Amino acid sequence: RCLSDWSSDVCSSDLEVGQEGGSNPSLARAQAMRKRIKQARAAAHYNLACIRSHEGMTEQAIAELRQAVDSGFCDVSALRRDPDLVNVRSAGGFQEVLDAASAKRETP
Repeated sequence: RCLSDWSSDVCSSDLEVGQEGGSNPSLARAQAMRKRIKQARAAAHYNLACIRSHEGMTEQAIAELRQAVDSGFCDVSALRRDPDLVNVRSAGGFQEVLDAASAKRETP
């Protein structure tokens, strides 16, 4: 499953983006663009993790997943179920990625 069209729920930690724009349309547009860039970065790292997993490069895949989560990815269900990640689920560090994604989802 590729996340090039990633439209996952927005993590609570990202909710502040766009709320500070107020009556300034330029600021609101810039904040919305920043949010889209962050989501695209997260999707790119997730997709790279899937590729690295297929290649058997588990350490690199975990590193990409960490970067995806750091960029806002918090779809724990995708991490648990995506067949592209089957090779990394038993790897060291995967549980940490799951925990971080879960915590990001719950952060106010």
